[in-house]
Amino acid sequence: MRHQHQREEQGETDKKTLTSILMSLRAYYNYLLFRLGVRKVLPARFINRLPVQECGEELVSCQGKYVRKTVCEMLAKAERLLPNGYSIKLLDGYRSKKEQLRRRAQFFKQLDAEHPEWTADERERYVNRSIAKRSGHNTGGAVDVTLAHEGKELDCGTAYLEFTPLTRTDAKGLTDIQQKNREMLFQVMTTAGFVNYPLEWWHYCYGDKMYAAYKCLPLAQYGSIERSMKNDDIHD
Repeated sequence: MRHQHQREEQGETDKKTLTSILMSLRAYYNYLLFRLGVRKVLPARFINRLPVQECGEELVSCQGKYVRKTVCEMLAKAERLLPNGYSIKLLDGYRSKKEQLRRRAQFFKQLDAEHPEWTADERERYVNRSIAKRSGHNTGGAVDVTLAHEGKELDCGTAYLEFTPLTRTDAKGLTDIQQKNREMLFQVMTTAGFVNYPLEWWHYCYGDKMYAAYKCLPLAQYGSIERSMKNDDIHD
């Protein structure tokens, strides 16, 4: 019986190892397709495997949020590229791991109420596409932004955090005004040095794993950090 149990355990281990290898091969295959221009979205598994060499750059206050110092400077650069009267509105920046998990839990409750017919696996997949367990926001290198004119947010096709087929940056079916606003935002943000996440028109990043992956860099310079609550650690 003991030998049979050991064989069963070994079989399960081998199965998990094979699954892991196949998933890794799939991730690198999709990365190759990205490099060839066949696909625009990199697999999360490939992005998350990239190493980090933390540069130690501080978090600073920016429009009431916290981001890395360079990110704040880049947002200011992007805004200077806009026509008079237009501005970049920062919707979200740094999130602690605790806040990330809180948002996931809140989203699970929302889906439980809106889609009680969904299985646990279906809810898990949907939440992971919207609010991952690990995020560039935990590094201070990712920002969610939109355009404003004379202080009023402009229509970019969907509401912030509204996940529909129109959420993709290159979505079809937008009005001319929505398309123009989205293109203007993309142009100034990428010119300033940010990388856009193709599945969310509002999400841009610099220095984190997603940035490194889409820029084909060997490692990221911003890792997950925790912000001190001491006033003397807050820089504006």
